[in-house]
Amino acid sequence: QVHTHPTDSALHSLGDDDMVRPRYEGMLSIVVPAYGRHGLRPLYSLGVHQFQDGTWVLAEHEDVRQNIVIVPTAVDLR
Repeated sequence: QVHTHPTDSALHSLGDDDMVRPRYEGMLSIVVPAYGRHGLRPLYSLGVHQFQDGTWVLAEHEDVRQNIVIVPTAVDLR
């Protein structure tokens, strides 16, 4: 799931930790700072959190850069 924050913070708030539902092991939660004014790329500039062992863990920038790719769900083949 992806959501924005009004500030430049890309960390999960306590509300984010509680209100993200449903949540499951391995799920990603991406926080886009400043209501997205700076864009969505590069992905490592956002707060990429993963649900692990019952808690949200913030991914390191290098881990995001090397291991996470957003794949479009649809492609226009016209």
